[in-house]
Amino acid sequence: MARRSGSKAPKPPKPAKLPKLPKLLERKLYKTGQTRGADDDEVFQNRVSRFSTVLIPYSVWTRHFTPTEWAATFARGYIVLISPTDYFGRLQNNTELAENKLTLGENSLVFYQTRKEWNAHDPGPLNWVPATSRLSPLNGQYVARISANTAADNGDKIIRGFNMTLPSECVSHSGPV
Repeated sequence: MARRSGSKAPKPPKPAKLPKLPKLLERKLYKTGQTRGADDDEVFQNRVSRFSTVLIPYSVWTRHFTPTEWAATFARGYIVLISPTDYFGRLQNNTELAENKLTLGENSLVFYQTRKEWNAHDPGPLNWVPATSRLSPLNGQYVARISANTAADNGDKIIRGFNMTLPSECVSHSGPV
């Protein structure tokens, strides 16, 4: 059938509208997507998938893991978190990190949790940058999650590193990218 000039083509039919979900189910789906209380001052995530990078405290790593046995076990890898006290007290100029197959900025970070640690071992003069990736390389040497403290000088909250998930770290439903 030929169209007359100036007439519009017929519009395609609208897709059928899906029925609305019951309120309880809709609320549960919404809550599933929430972090349930985690905020920017937590380095650990409340909601993780089996493909998330594993964060392991150094004391746990040295007691329960052997690098050759566990390195390939984690689908998205691992990051060992070292306290500033441990790093600057005995590990900085030591071979212990290398013996445990750890390299700062690759698969391990210094993790600041208190203002005392921050003041004693400020990463600024060391020219360190906060880690931005949860995948190796970590693009930094430290992460800081220090709560606000108005009683101390410069008592503002310090949140450095892992502030957002980068697109390259997204996970598809079929597994890691």
